[in-house]
Amino acid sequence: MNRFKLLFPIFLLLIFACNKENKIKQVKFWKFSDGKSSSDILNFNSKDYRIKKDTIYKLDIPLYKIENYEQRFLSGDQILVIKEIQTGKTARYVSK
Repeated sequence: MNRFKLLFPIFLLLIFACNKENKIKQVKFWKFSDGKSSSDILNFNSKDYRIKKDTIYKLDIPLYKIENYEQRFLSGDQILVIKEIQTGKTARYVSK
């Protein structure tokens, strides 16, 4: 029983982590909204961008860390906040 109490939260955490990555990928594209960024659009449906855990790669080069993901129910959109690895600058993107 003690093993279950220990493993169950870890299992839930893994499920939610995978879900966040899948939800980010399901968006057609992300449009730049606020902050400092070198990219106006992030398109995970193209071969250029991919996500692995909390890192966004462009052409297999790690560029951004995912800082926050939020699904807003009232407005019906999603917010993605990323931090550029090289500069530490943060940018906000909105789902389109």
